[in-house]
Amino acid sequence: MRQFCRLAACCLALVLSLTPAAWGSDPAGTQKQGIVFGIPPWGDPQELQSMYDFLMTDLSRTLGMKCRLRITKDYQELGKRILKKTVDVGFFTPAAYVQAKEKIPGLKYLVTIQTKSKSGPLRDHYSGVIIVSKSSPFHSLEDLKGKRFAFTDFRSASGYLYPRALLEKNGINPDMFFSDVYMLKKHPKVLKALELGKIDAGATYKDTAKWGDKFRIVKETAPIPYDAFAAAPHLSEDDFKAIQSALLQLKADCPFFLRAKETGANYAGFIRHSDAFYDVVREAYLTGKEK
Repeated sequence: MRQFCRLAACCLALVLSLTPAAWGSDPAGTQKQGIVFGIPPWGDPQELQSMYDFLMTDLSRTLGMKCRLRITKDYQELGKRILKKTVDVGFFTPAAYVQAKEKIPGLKYLVTIQTKSKSGPLRDHYSGVIIVSKSSPFHSLEDLKGKRFAFTDFRSASGYLYPRALLEKNGINPDMFFSDVYMLKKHPKVLKALELGKIDAGATYKDTAKWGDKFRIVKETAPIPYDAFAAAPHLSEDDFKAIQSALLQLKADCPFFLRAKETGANYAGFIRHSDAFYDVVREAYLTGKEK
């Protein structure tokens, strides 16, 4: 009996010594648990999911660890999840990146998205536009006096910061100039409100391939740096470099970019700049805060 007990104790000790590996725990922190990417629903959530699933598949293969996508409620939730370490990499519009960086100084710029222009070269800038319905009688900013206007979100460069700066540059205070000013949160909602006649004009990003047959541009903003991927402060330097390299290596004919083109995003590559690339957005944001 004693011999049996000694044998049982030895077996138990052996099992306990193997338990961490068997259950996937890693006290030393050496085992890769995967990378979580976070994006807010700047477009249709189902389209975003289908598009970014291709990116997660590519990155999982290149990095040798599982990459997962989390679509957050908005940019505020994305920032909170980065602070809580439940998101490792966030995809930010330029204005959202500047604001997130202000609140999370340790946020690390990774890459900037590029799109393919009609003439061929890749672009790392886009522009905001003030648009009306194609059948609208309004053709200038002055025509919009006393009319109903919609921005998207205070955190949007093309949907708020740059169009507001454009209006003010033309001597227009939006709060006094329009009869009603709405914040509709998302770009598709601005387009829908215009289509239904609930507003007379709105601010959004320039994307003629998607809505050129329904709407007309009244005025275009100055160039805006494209959206950025940024890494959470807790992401290791090795993972940071590996993710940055993997994104920069993606080719224009990869499934992610092909799917993006189908949805109208027209993404075609990534480029590495630095945080200073977004200083022009920072200036617009700070100017807006002072209003």
